[in-house]
Amino acid sequence: MACFFLIQFKMSNEEFLSIGFVEYPHKVLNGNMRYELGRGREITIQNLGNPNEFVWLVQIDSENETQITDLICLHNYDFDGYLSLDKIKMLITAITGRVFLK
Repeated sequence: MACFFLIQFKMSNEEFLSIGFVEYPHKVLNGNMRYELGRGREITIQNLGNPNEFVWLVQIDSENETQITDLICLHNYDFDGYLSLDKIKMLITAITGRVFLK
């Protein structure tokens, strides 16, 4: 019987920064970045490249930018393994229609 393993690689901040993510100015957790989707929505990555990696779809309160009104977990390392750049690009494309050429 043959077994095949999909090897997942840790992603780096630079790869996500190159497609438009920005780092948070304060360091609460490692690898925190966000991508603004418009209309108060953003995709947030926490703990990139660590076994506590999360991707959230976040709705920011229109009257207070420091408050989150809705939060949906789109990716969790415990269930999904390490994050890939292609997965993030597909999420951004599905929500915004932005097409990544590379």
